[in-house]
Amino acid sequence: IIYTYRSVSKAIPQAKNTDDAKFKEELNTKTLEVLVPEIQKVKDLYQFHKDTVNFFCVQIKHQVSDERKTEVISEELLWHLIKLLDLLALLDALLNMKACLVTDFSVYKRLCGSLKSGAPSEDSKVL
Repeated sequence: IIYTYRSVSKAIPQAKNTDDAKFKEELNTKTLEVLVPEIQKVKDLYQFHKDTVNFFCVQIKHQVSDERKTEVISEELLWHLIKLLDLLALLDALLNMKACLVTDFSVYKRLCGSLKSGAPSEDSKVL
């Protein structure tokens, strides 16, 4: 999803200052309908990243705990932890590299704020 992700907000027409309020609201509503599924994908990706980092931290803390000092960590477990760390580093680099993710999310938050339905919810403040 990250390699092929392209900004959706660039293709969406922007309302001009000369447009009437009803047209702006309708355009913002339609734009939000287009953006919501894409933003949900981004939020799910960030949640996966966060959950995976937490899982990795718990596993490392467990492996270096006092009660496990005398045990030998299996080579297979170390290999899987290394692969997981590599995945997290790659995912983090890709998330930082793709500026269009932040752009789309900013447009989403601005549209939510401009509509009368209110601002984006707290769970939308992932970025």
